[in-house]
Amino acid sequence: MKVLYKDEFENLSVMEVSKASYVEEDEVLVLNGPEDDIAVKASKKEAEKVIRELYETDKADVTAYEYCEIDMEFDDDDDDDDYDDDEFDAMLDRILEDSEKNGVLRFK
Repeated sequence: MKVLYKDEFENLSVMEVSKASYVEEDEVLVLNGPEDDIAVKASKKEAEKVIRELYETDKADVTAYEYCEIDMEFDDDDDDDDYDDDEFDAMLDRILEDSEKNGVLRFK
């Protein structure tokens, strides 16, 4: 599916879309692409019209709608990643030590 839209700088753009959904609390139509996601201000009725058009024709023009910045809430806990890395490193160290003790691996 393709969407014609105007980006935050009012430049005309086209994007492949894999998903379209309406966020009622923000009154925005979110269009998800393989690399970027965009949102446009739209009423529920307007969003349904665009989504139906995408479904029926595989394309939609949302240049008449206002581009919106979207803040996707991702749980970005870098501390958890560090913890997992430390735990993984410790596990590898134990495996290598046990393997060397058992004569499976020999390091020179």
